[in-house]
Amino acid sequence: MQYFLYTLAVVFFILSRTIPPHQLMGELGLNEIYQHLILLITCILIFKNKRILTRRYNHATINFKLFFLLILLYEEISFITKGLIPFFSNFNHSSSVNIHNSNFLYEPIFKKFFLANYPFFDDISIFIFLYILFSLLISYGNFFKRLKNLEFLFLEKKFSTFGMIFIINHYLSSLFNKLDIMNIQFFQAELVESYLYTVIAIDLLEKLSKSKKLNQKIIK
Repeated sequence: MQYFLYTLAVVFFILSRTIPPHQLMGELGLNEIYQHLILLITCILIFKNKRILTRRYNHATINFKLFFLLILLYEEISFITKGLIPFFSNFNHSSSVNIHNSNFLYEPIFKKFFLANYPFFDDISIFIFLYILFSLLISYGNFFKRLKNLEFLFLEKKFSTFGMIFIINHYLSSLFNKLDIMNIQFFQAELVESYLYTVIAIDLLEKLSKSKKLNQKIIK
């Protein structure tokens, strides 16, 4: 699966360089439809295999991850609520009923601190800060023995590097921009999301495989 993820990274890099964003993105673009499908399939797999997964993983973490992914799925399709409730236009730049388009998330988090004057900190919004924390947590949570009971929430160790796609893309792109080598990101933002969702889905397949093997041993 690692080879597939490396290959997918190359494909997404090429797509980011060759296809204009408006052709690939958009609420009903191919990339968005892919995101909806991969999240939906992941949620269905967790729901259908909860009994097997509980053989190896904490039941509460399985429910929490399922709930979290359902929230992500809603956020991805929340464009259908655009303009539905006028009240949300006061603090949501897309006038939709969702969290990820809330105005406050795009405020520079360090604007009142001295760090705002340093490279790589000057453009950190609350959204980016939370994304970085999320990436670090799911990628390396399994490296801490004290978090063993929460391992279902984290990526398998062999997938940890792939979970860092957002951080790698953000800081490498920022570095190249500041050096005037490249004025666009390595990966388009929406493709980064698609890649991360794919990593989470493949990681689930790995967890299902381990759970089924354990279940077979218990039956024997």
